[in-house]
Amino acid sequence: MHLIISSFSLHHKNFFLNMNGLQYKFLVFDDLIKKINKKYLFSCKIIFLTEEEKTKINSMKEEKTKINSMIHLIKNYNEMIHLYILNISDFHICESSLFFINEFTNQKIDLNQLNSLFSNVHSNHSNVTNTFKLPQIIMNNHFNLNVVICGVCRNISEFIFNSFHKFIYLTYYFKHSKIIIYENDSNDNTLEKLNFFKNLFSSFNIEIIILTEKNIQGSITQRISHGRNYILDYIYIHQLNPDYLMFMDMDDVLIQFKCDSIMKPFKSNFEWSMLGANSLIYYDMWALRTMNKPNEDFWIGKKENNKYIVPKDKILESYFIVISESKPIPVLSCFNGIGIYKYKHIVDCKYDGSTTCEHVSFHQQMIEKYDAKLFIFPNLMVGPHKILGKNMDTYNTKNFKLVKNKL
Repeated sequence: MHLIISSFSLHHKNFFLNMNGLQYKFLVFDDLIKKINKKYLFSCKIIFLTEEEKTKINSMKEEKTKINSMIHLIKNYNEMIHLYILNISDFHICESSLFFINEFTNQKIDLNQLNSLFSNVHSNHSNVTNTFKLPQIIMNNHFNLNVVICGVCRNISEFIFNSFHKFIYLTYYFKHSKIIIYENDSNDNTLEKLNFFKNLFSSFNIEIIILTEKNIQGSITQRISHGRNYILDYIYIHQLNPDYLMFMDMDDVLIQFKCDSIMKPFKSNFEWSMLGANSLIYYDMWALRTMNKPNEDFWIGKKENNKYIVPKDKILESYFIVISESKPIPVLSCFNGIGIYKYKHIVDCKYDGSTTCEHVSFHQQMIEKYDAKLFIFPNLMVGPHKILGKNMDTYNTKNFKLVKNKL
C-alpha cells in the first residue's frame, strides 16, 4: 500500500523528508478530500498531520470538525485505507510511539531519527505531553469479528516489547478483540514487563488478561500444552465465544512479522479451520504432518535425548521454502509461530505434549471432531528463527528445495 502524507498546511510537506527510505505523496487536506469524493484514491495508508496552536482556538475547532468528516468519508470508502491521525505538537517520543510509526510505515527508524524528526516542532510548543498516547489509527476495512489474540511465554524478556506491541497493533484490525497471555515460572523479568505493558495499554480500553502460575512441572512441550489449555479453559469458563483465536509465539519469530499480513487470511475465500504461518525457510518441522506422510515425526531417527544422531548437514536437506506464489498448502498439522483458528472448530479440543509436539494431537482432534481443514498460509510470514542452532537468515536459500501448492 502506498503512503500519503496530508495536512491542512503546506508547510508540513517536508516533515518526513529526512526519514530515509520513506516514499510518499503529499496532499493538502482539500486535495485529499477531493480525491476521496471523486473515488480517485486506490488502497493506501494516510498519515494526517495536525498541529495545535492555542492562539487559534476557533480554527482548531474547525479543523477537528473537518477531521471527523474525513474519518467518516474514509470509513465508508470503497478502497482499503488506513488512516493515522498524528498530532505533531503533542507527540511523546518514546519506544512505544516509535513502534507504531515503524509498523504503520513499514520503516526501521530509530529513536535518534524520531527525535530529529520532531525536534523543530517541539521547540515551538510548550504543551508536549510526557506520556505515551495510543495512536489514533482508523482502518476502514477492519473485520467485523470477535478475535482473541493469545500467547504462552516463559523467560522471553528481551522479546516482550516487540511481541506485546504487535499484539496491540493487531487489535486495530478487528471490531472486537482481547489479548490473553499465559506465563509461568520465568526467572527473568518477563512477568514484570507483561504487567507493565498491560497497565500501559489497559488505560486505552484494550482488554488484556495476564494468566500466571508457579511451579509447573513436566517437559517443555507438556508445560506449553498446559499453558495453551489454561487459556482455552479461561475462554470457555468466561464464555468469551470468539469467532477466531490466534495463538502466536512471543519470541524471535515475531521480529519480522508485519501486522498488515494478518489481513490476507481473513480476506481469503476458501474454506479453512486453521492457518499456520510461513517463514523464509520453513522451520517448524516437529509440528508438521503432511497429507503424504501423516504419521511421520520429523525428529525420529535424527535426534535422541536432545542430541543429534545424524549430521546437521543431512538433517538440513529435509528443510524447504514455501514460495509466496503458492496456494495455501493443505496439511494435517502445522504451526510455524502462528496458528489462526476458527473457534467453533476447536471447542473441546485439548493440547497434549506428552509424546510429541503439542500441536499434532490438537489438530488430530480438530479433524476427528469437526472435519477441520488445516493449511500453511504462504503469505503469513514470521521470522527470523533458528534452524539447527543457526539463525535462518544466515543460510543460503539457494540450497533449499522450493515448495508450491502441496507437500
